[in-house]
Amino acid sequence: MVKARVNPAPKPSVDIDAFIERGGSSPAAAPQKTTEADDVAKFPLRYPVSIKARIEAAIKRLPGHVSINTWLIQAATEKLERDEPK
Repeated sequence: MVKARVNPAPKPSVDIDAFIERGGSSPAAAPQKTTEADDVAKFPLRYPVSIKARIEAAIKRLPGHVSINTWLIQAATEKLERDEPK
């Protein structure tokens, strides 16, 4: 009789408990994709390479795939919501 070898499930690359405790938005809460009817401002953005590296590292810690553009829109939206007078 041959026994099948069972490998343990791989550990997630993100500490799920820490992610949940940290709060904030998740990729599921990303802004809706725009349609042709939406107005979209396009402009070149210059920022330090060190900031780009930090953003890319933050994106890698998230589950799923998030583009740099989506991450920047989420960050700007969260900052604006925090700073708006109540």
